[in-house]
Amino acid sequence: RASRKMQKRTVSLEQVDAFTQVSFKGNPAAVIEICDDEFPPSRVLQMMAEENNLSETAFWKRRGTSSEDDVLVADLRWLTPQVEVDICGHATLAAAHSIFGKLPETKKILFHTRSGILEVTRGAGGKLEMIFPVFYPRARPDLQQEFEEKLGISPLEVLWEEPLRDAIVVFPSVDSVLEFTPNMTVIASLPSDAIIITAAGSKQGAYDFVYRFFAPKLGVSEDPVTGSAQCSLVPYWSQKLGKTELYSSQVSTRTGELWGKMITGQEGSPSLLVSGHACSVIQGHMIMPEW
Repeated sequence: RASRKMQKRTVSLEQVDAFTQVSFKGNPAAVIEICDDEFPPSRVLQMMAEENNLSETAFWKRRGTSSEDDVLVADLRWLTPQVEVDICGHATLAAAHSIFGKLPETKKILFHTRSGILEVTRGAGGKLEMIFPVFYPRARPDLQQEFEEKLGISPLEVLWEEPLRDAIVVFPSVDSVLEFTPNMTVIASLPSDAIIITAAGSKQGAYDFVYRFFAPKLGVSEDPVTGSAQCSLVPYWSQKLGKTELYSSQVSTRTGELWGKMITGQEGSPSLLVSGHACSVIQGHMIMPEW
């Protein structure tokens, strides 16, 4: 313990803009590789995530070996500046982008996470493809009035079901999503940990739907691009629009583009293929806190 304090430890850090083909767009995430057999204590990871002050920091470490030479098996954790979360799409994409850059012979990554095993592969056109679970939050007419009064808009539908993090709030138009001015104190008073506001169509481009994501309870005011939101949004809009493949835009200030496809997963259960691009913008090292 004394020797650890005498010599400061560093870890590699890469900042990646996820769900964009252009740097300084999309959603930035920090990616940190832990080279020890075990992760540092959770409080240490939390301090590092707070220091990065991005919506998520992804921490990963190798997990044994795979029988296939081109497959990496790893543990992955995601932390906001305030809490550890169960799933994060853009930080998973960022971690995979970083790993594929360091290990060009790797073709597939199997991430062991709080939400099970997440598979990421190289896709066509430079995209990375992630297999995620699907969620079907139920319609909540009992919450309609509360959301209407607090958000100041009459939603077409509110969907949420514990223990899901996100409530889907379907807005009447794309313009209403774009023009919505959030009050974070009010949003934090809603029963869900986060809200997704969404509408079918788009103002520009051939998007099937647009959305924005707010999670002040989790230390994230407006998330620039939220890949995990696709887990609920794609199943919802797939049923509404009668399509299994959907192209969407998160219309935050930084913007992002995502491709979602309903697929049949293992044991015949529905799964979601989420695809997107990523760009590295910072590479360096971080001095770890003492513990």
